[in-house]
Amino acid sequence: MTSINLPILIITVASVLLVLLIGRKRPDYAVNFFLRIGLCYVAIYFINDALLDKGIEMCVAMNAVTFLVCGFLGFPGLFLLYGLVVWGYFIGM
Repeated sequence: MTSINLPILIITVASVLLVLLIGRKRPDYAVNFFLRIGLCYVAIYFINDALLDKGIEMCVAMNAVTFLVCGFLGFPGLFLLYGLVVWGYFIGM
């Protein structure tokens, strides 16, 4: 049985609600947020698949944190996530 990390859940829901509320006045912000999430998740899927095919096990998980990072930062956030994975690999985490 898995447990739900309550603070992450609250932050995720609050962030999505904030984007949707801002999206009422400026719908392009909400559309941009969700398009960035979709494109980053597709990129994460294919990058993880390519890395696993090469035998490299440095994958970014698809969870609420990556959801928020990709939504707010876009592709620079994707590079940040992979940079953190590489950094964690060399630090020994």
